[in-house]
Amino acid sequence: MMVARGGENWLKHTYEKYKHEPYYVNRGQQSEDLHLNFLHEYAVLARDAYAKCRMNTLAIDNTAWEWPQYYNNILDFLNLTYMPDPILSSQELVQHAGSFQNVELGVSIHIEMQDEQLIIFGNLQLKTRDVHTFYLDHISMSLEFIPNDAGGFSSFIMTEKDLIGNQKDEGTIRNLVAGIVYGLTFGIGVLISAFMVGLREDKRAIHDFIAGTEVVYND
Repeated sequence: MMVARGGENWLKHTYEKYKHEPYYVNRGQQSEDLHLNFLHEYAVLARDAYAKCRMNTLAIDNTAWEWPQYYNNILDFLNLTYMPDPILSSQELVQHAGSFQNVELGVSIHIEMQDEQLIIFGNLQLKTRDVHTFYLDHISMSLEFIPNDAGGFSSFIMTEKDLIGNQKDEGTIRNLVAGIVYGLTFGIGVLISAFMVGLREDKRAIHDFIAGTEVVYND
């Protein structure tokens, strides 16, 4: 497991990232090896919960860190077919580039082409979901571009992408609370989340549950 995840450097980085959490604080923040203890205890609890589950379930040992294979195992278990993202040409992608703003909220979002990719917030790639809809990896956010009468795109709708937390978040309870916040703010929380991702160095956001939408317009 250590080798697959990055060895000693991974262990040190992960421990430094989470050592302020209650599990580590309550155990005196002893050393980096404490994170290995956490993973072991987590595995024991997970196996126990799995053994007690009466539903039709699938257990995956992710020690080897071979995520493409794990995804295929899940698809096979659910009898689902993998649908790859569509591939758009550079000419199709560049139609969605530009500066979009919401005057009422006083915010602006710039989307540009870099190395045959659509880039938002400076360095995040917009990946294709369909011809006019894009999404961000690890951040629960989708952008649906709205065609105008001239055949271009002068606005888009920003929505939540998933019903569950993204891969880089730290817990479903936090996600649930964030979802309530999104609902109460009628989608403005999503826009705030987007700018947090774009402006914060750690790329953290309020995410990741269902939210409303907010339309932003091109100049």
